[in-house]
Amino acid sequence: MLRRTLLGRRSTGSASRSLRFAALLAVLALSAAAVSPAYANDLSDFPCTAGDVEIVGNGIIINEPCLIQAGGLFNATVQFSVRNSTSTPRYCIALHLVPDGAVISAPIDIILRDGTGSSNAPGKSGNQKYRDTIMYGTLVNYPASAGVVCFGEAGVVRGKCAPNTCTTISWNTSPGASGCTTADQSPPGGQCRHQQVCIVGYGATLACVSNCTVTCGGASTLQACVQGPANRGPYTFALAGSDGSSQSQSAFADASGTTCLNFNVNSTRGPVTTYTLTVTDKGGCTRTAIASVNVNVATAAITAPSSPACNGVLVYAASVSGFTGCSYVWTVDGQALATFAAGGDADDARVARVSGSAGETFSFARWTTHATRSRSPRAAPTAHRIHARPKLP
Repeated sequence: MLRRTLLGRRSTGSASRSLRFAALLAVLALSAAAVSPAYANDLSDFPCTAGDVEIVGNGIIINEPCLIQAGGLFNATVQFSVRNSTSTPRYCIALHLVPDGAVISAPIDIILRDGTGSSNAPGKSGNQKYRDTIMYGTLVNYPASAGVVCFGEAGVVRGKCAPNTCTTISWNTSPGASGCTTADQSPPGGQCRHQQVCIVGYGATLACVSNCTVTCGGASTLQACVQGPANRGPYTFALAGSDGSSQSQSAFADASGTTCLNFNVNSTRGPVTTYTLTVTDKGGCTRTAIASVNVNVATAAITAPSSPACNGVLVYAASVSGFTGCSYVWTVDGQALATFAAGGDADDARVARVSGSAGETFSFARWTTHATRSRSPRAAPTAHRIHARPKLP
């Protein structure tokens, strides 16, 4: 009975949290429907000097879909920590985002609201140095898998910025602005602050950072990164190469929102080995990224005999010197080695010996029925096409 009661309480608590989260999303959805983010005047050149209100840390997207095509659009609900350093409320908290060059192309306003739909940031009380309030904003048609996106010049700028360079947070000191439906387009200098705002979604990147052009089997370094809220971790990083190679690593999420690992690879497929990174979070949601390494193509140097030896044997040799990182599949006259070794041709010649079939060098010897025991063989050497292809793992 006790175990059943405890399970029942745990289930009730989980259901209660789910209902609260659903209620929060419902409030935010209604707010977004009532006040869609509108394109706004750029506030970069406003003389903002106040520090009453600020955004602390990064904004976190809390509703990015698990299954969505990279670049697919959704209405992103972003959670912000809003800090009020004064002892009185600040009203109509709004962000004025400047273009980042990828996600938005013109200034846009977002009114921030708490879980009840209020756009106000309460003041501190007692011995508090400040008061932080969790607030939310909606970015319409936000691209999935964008990872970390930052808006505006880095840091905090007091005074004016160049046009379209500074993101601004604005507020109002009048209680009459409590129920605002649009952001203040001309806030006084004492009611705005220029600061960069970064938003953390869920995305992955992969890049070659060292030795990106190699000979076959040469070593390169790929850097794999995932951008996502810390509560998505730990992450599994799986790397697969078009040369058949594969490896994986895992890591806990970094509090900064970006977690990176290095992969050391030895590429064997020329002229390009392509690598696909798949990152999986603790909930099984994945994001992918692609990078490549250039691989110099191996060219076989062929040494052909000018004439057979006294015993009538012709010896051919080929090599791909300097490509020690790979083994090779050799073909002669377009035929697999085993096929060539087992067969004959029109003059009834056949292979006598074969060596070096998987390394850097390869040779075969053959005799011809036209050869004699004399020192002046009657047969001329036969031309052969020899090709070396790196052998996949």
